[in-house]
Amino acid sequence: WYRIFSFPDHTHFNLASQEDPKRHSDMWRAVGPGYTMQNVNKTEPFMDECITLLRCQLMVLALRGQPVDFDKWFTFLSLDVVGQATFSTRLGYLDTGRDVGLAISTVKIVAAYTAIMGQFTWLHDLTLGNLLLGKLGIQPHVKMMGICKPIIKARKENPSPRRDMMAELLAMQAKFPDKVKDFDIENAAQLNIAAGAEGGFILHCIFSILSNQKLTTGGVTQAFVYHLLRNPKHLKRLRAEIDEANAKGELSSVAQFTETQKLPFLQACIKETYRMYCPIGVGMPRVVPDGRRTICSKYFVGGTILNINSYAIHRYPKIFGADTNTFNPERWLSIDDEEYKRMERNLVHWGAGYNKCAGHHLSHFQMCKVTATLLRDFDFGQICPEKEWVQPHGWPCWVKARGQVS
Repeated sequence: WYRIFSFPDHTHFNLASQEDPKRHSDMWRAVGPGYTMQNVNKTEPFMDECITLLRCQLMVLALRGQPVDFDKWFTFLSLDVVGQATFSTRLGYLDTGRDVGLAISTVKIVAAYTAIMGQFTWLHDLTLGNLLLGKLGIQPHVKMMGICKPIIKARKENPSPRRDMMAELLAMQAKFPDKVKDFDIENAAQLNIAAGAEGGFILHCIFSILSNQKLTTGGVTQAFVYHLLRNPKHLKRLRAEIDEANAKGELSSVAQFTETQKLPFLQACIKETYRMYCPIGVGMPRVVPDGRRTICSKYFVGGTILNINSYAIHRYPKIFGADTNTFNPERWLSIDDEEYKRMERNLVHWGAGYNKCAGHHLSHFQMCKVTATLLRDFDFGQICPEKEWVQPHGWPCWVKARGQVS
């Protein structure tokens, strides 16, 4: 199952495809520092640039009375944030308002392919996983590599004073040249952009493709807006909280992450969105070791493949209450500390363990900032309010400025 994420073929391992825990840990040590909360904090001014540009583009669409495709624009935002965090530069998606280098279209093709081949790896080895095709370089991922290579080359030739993820990778390569090769750096960059093109950020976010959903940061941001539009009572309460903070001068032109942490109902809405719409749609398969293991009073023999379905966990009434199929942010505010911690402990939207989504800090960081900023500055509504979605696309919205844009 994991081998489907190896490229150009299954003989080349990356963080997404490496099954050996020790080797995975060694690989993670080479790239992990770039994804810490400390490093994410340093990207905030540059993330602000991206959100400001998105706001300007939405303002233009609002003035023209044109419908807004949040699937497209939130994906553009995620990709440019990935560019800033990885290379200290935007990738041009928000600037141009188009699919630069067809990265998004390419990932959609790969998504459809992996949704099937992830379950039939023997067929993958005969098709895009074929060693001959890898040598010929004709798989779809080659287009992604074509996008990454010139950016990496330019970044190497023009060292940034910022300690971005590329700086961390290049520093690790200089320190351990035998362990971190150029191919490893290209792999990490390609996974970042591919995950961004699928709506969010990095590594295991790609695994959500197997659930046939358009997930991760862009998808979750869409889910946040969608569920609030379907629940006007919660939208009204959240707007009141944001407007009050803004009137007191407690929100910057682009909401700062620390400011958003002082908005309890916003945080409750974000948590409820994670619960309703998991950034990682499926868990990572695990194999029971030799012998037997007891898990939740059930016995499993060695060799059994086990998995965790986050969708089912997030809708388990004994953990989250009887109304688990309802978007209800108030569930996070009307409980004692012990119950809150129990719910939060079982919120596995980024996965868990050593294979937890590497980019969850950056993704949540972006989510807090963009939701607070856009809800303060714009009114939204579905053009076809009677239409419910199954997947986060095909639900155009109207947008109007609220007269509070700085």
